[in-house]
Amino acid sequence: MQKSRDVPGSADRKLPTRWLQQIPIRALLTIPNLVQIVVVVALTGGLSWWYGQQTIQRLAFKVQQEIGDRVQLKLETYLATPRLITQLNQNAVQLGQLDLTDPTAVERHLFQQLMEFESVSGILIGTEQGTLRAVNRRDGLHLLKLDPTDGGKIHEYSLSATGEKQRLLGAFAKPDVRKSPWYRAAAQTGQTVWSPIFQTPDNRDLSLNANTPITDPRSGDLVGVASAGVVLSVIDEFLDQLQVSPSGLVFLVERNGNLIGTSAETPAYRMERQNGQVKLTQIPAAASNDEVIRNTSQQLLQRFGQFANIAEVQQVTFATNGQQEFVRVVPYRDPSGLDWLIVVVIPEVDLMADIHTSQRNVLLLCLAAAAIALLVGILASHYIIQPMRQLSQASQAIAAGDLNQRLPQQVPIREMQVTAQAFNQMASQLERSFKQIETANIRLEAKVQDQTAQLRQALVFEDLLRRITEKVRDSLDEAQILQTVVRELAIGLGVQGCDVTLYNPEYQTATVRYEHRCDPLLPLTQGKTFHLDNFAELYQQLQQHDVQFCWLHPTQGSARNLASDSTCLVCPLMDEQGAFGDLWLFKPRQQAFSGQEIRLVQQVANQCAIALRQSRLYQTAQAQVQELEQLHRVKDDFLSTVSHELRTPMANIKMATQLLELQLERIVANGAADPTSLSSVYRYLQILADEGHREITLINNLLDLSRLEAGSTPYIPTTIDPNRWIPQVIEPFVERAKTHHQQFQLDLAPDLPLLTTDLENLERVLSELLNNACKYTPSGERIVVTTQLAPSSASTLAEQPFNQFVLSVSNSGTEIPEAERDRIFEKFYRIPSNDPWRQGGTGLGLALVKGLVERLAGTIQVESGLGLTTFKVQLPIAPLEGVGKVLYEKAGNPNTA
Repeated sequence: MQKSRDVPGSADRKLPTRWLQQIPIRALLTIPNLVQIVVVVALTGGLSWWYGQQTIQRLAFKVQQEIGDRVQLKLETYLATPRLITQLNQNAVQLGQLDLTDPTAVERHLFQQLMEFESVSGILIGTEQGTLRAVNRRDGLHLLKLDPTDGGKIHEYSLSATGEKQRLLGAFAKPDVRKSPWYRAAAQTGQTVWSPIFQTPDNRDLSLNANTPITDPRSGDLVGVASAGVVLSVIDEFLDQLQVSPSGLVFLVERNGNLIGTSAETPAYRMERQNGQVKLTQIPAAASNDEVIRNTSQQLLQRFGQFANIAEVQQVTFATNGQQEFVRVVPYRDPSGLDWLIVVVIPEVDLMADIHTSQRNVLLLCLAAAAIALLVGILASHYIIQPMRQLSQASQAIAAGDLNQRLPQQVPIREMQVTAQAFNQMASQLERSFKQIETANIRLEAKVQDQTAQLRQALVFEDLLRRITEKVRDSLDEAQILQTVVRELAIGLGVQGCDVTLYNPEYQTATVRYEHRCDPLLPLTQGKTFHLDNFAELYQQLQQHDVQFCWLHPTQGSARNLASDSTCLVCPLMDEQGAFGDLWLFKPRQQAFSGQEIRLVQQVANQCAIALRQSRLYQTAQAQVQELEQLHRVKDDFLSTVSHELRTPMANIKMATQLLELQLERIVANGAADPTSLSSVYRYLQILADEGHREITLINNLLDLSRLEAGSTPYIPTTIDPNRWIPQVIEPFVERAKTHHQQFQLDLAPDLPLLTTDLENLERVLSELLNNACKYTPSGERIVVTTQLAPSSASTLAEQPFNQFVLSVSNSGTEIPEAERDRIFEKFYRIPSNDPWRQGGTGLGLALVKGLVERLAGTIQVESGLGLTTFKVQLPIAPLEGVGKVLYEKAGNPNTA
């Protein structure tokens, strides 16, 4: 008997097994149960905690949503009243129901409105004549009146319950009502707007006014402004009544971070005394005395940067002082320009009391269950251990070669009885099993050899599938895809031949597109077309699965020129969107296609269908690209036509304006009308003329850009002397610079040669650059126009180097940020840091300049820094038109300026 040899490291690998052999069976029966109980207890506790957290979060979100909806509804109801009152007053004036020139009627009207709308704190109307009438409820009813005859002082009267004046409370000076912020805001916007939050006259509260302009129904001129105000303390009281949670709260905040109202005990504003007067100032939310409001605001600012960045409802969770807080931020906006944030805060601790109690009870129950289960496990293991020991001893004896071992079957445990019976049967069957194993080994060896051969074939097929897949996926050519598939399948499977048929779009006929024959006796079928109805039964089966068959009679295969001694395998080419065609493979009649071959053909067919779909999608995409290019050209033609159609009526408007102005001057000269009464008419005519000129300029720019992009702008070469031509062009801009106290400097190179270019386009480029320089150069700064020559490549005609003409326009006192320099030549783009309303312009000037410079075969660059901005235009002395045509001629050019 050969002794076992020790292998290095085998002792280390046996240590865990020996250690397990030393564990008593009682421990093996008890410890797993204990581990299971501990795991169950841990999972139960963890799931309980997790579900508790989810419940808390859902509850907090629901409560916050309800609170936010209630606050929004309250704000919409409360703030709708001032807007309604101002609109009613505007309608009353325009309908003739209220005469602003009748102070008594205005006072009575405002008093009645104040009595009807209890939610407003005051209603007032100011007029263009400087009058003011206001009623409010501040420790009683009060009337404030201001007339031009009052010397600029507002008189305050107390009112009775019926609106009668009782006594004069005092008079105080106020600035012109027409210069008040609330009046100017409504007058400038022409619509209802909200005033900023301000301190009420009695210094007890903060107020917010809705202001609506009142216009004359006949002339449309502004005659006054109606205003109605509400106090913020009402919002604060409403928030105090909301039941959020024991320590939760809700507060309103403006986009600038100032508090509007809170449900906390601390106010939203601070009261200070300055020079003996009380001043109310809004408190920033991030500096509130309430710790929850302050911490929540700081967390929101840290996450979003500023309150203005919160554009939609946000649900966030913060950890403050070790406690989780659920925060919901709801933007509130109204049609008149209010933009506030509603913030609802609920600390997690407010919702955790019951959850913690439930979790503690669950944990105690789990621990009790674990103790009981452990006790039961110890008792059960003691009851099972005895028959297990007998089984262990008998097993060791059988392992030593003693097959006569038997176990007693009279044991108290049913499972052990079954085990003992099975053990005894096993011992009697072991000998028979040894003999059966020897026989099975022989059969297994033969089966392994067969499976090995199948595995080799599978590997070959897998490599073939990989090769075909790589080839068809790398190509978008349908012909190449189909040729690759039929050739590789025919050669790889060693069949007689393989071909592919494609259906027509109506699925009525099929045409053999490509084939590959390995057997020269196989008839040719490429290019043959046959009707699917002739093989209806075959193609009905192909809709469900592949088909393998032999023709029963030669005539059945005559459509494909087949003999009757071929086995055919037909596999459809289809995907989710439909069928493309089918694959045909042919073998001799006595052979059949194996399952592996059929699966390979199916996989190849699927890959081929995918490649065909990709190829056809690519062809469709190419056709769509061409169609989009055509649509783009049509769009450009449309814009050009529309701009041209708009240009003529705008020119007529400007001409009519000029003729009307001449006529009015003639009337004034003849003394037919008072010139003073016509001053406003001249002003409106001037505005109309300016706007007409502005619209014509815009349309001309659009039309010029459209022509440049379409390439339809004519090129008329003209030879000029830059030293004589440039001073003529810049002359009006020199006068303009003097008017704006700007310094203008012209620096021309003395040795400039004649320049051949399109004179009209070059003059347009220089004028646009000088116009921008004059607009954006501050008073006292300098504008410099410089010309010079720059080296260029060899001429196409003369084959000698000649110079480039460089025209520079610089202005000091302004810079263009580096991030904006690449975008200033885009259409309609204006630098955000500039003021487009002060300077004017449409953002088309530089885009047009760039297009014109490129049309002149030149380039334009911008440099900006150290308080100086320079535009450099570089043009060839003899520019090219189109592609490669030299427009410059050395002599005899008749267009010389």
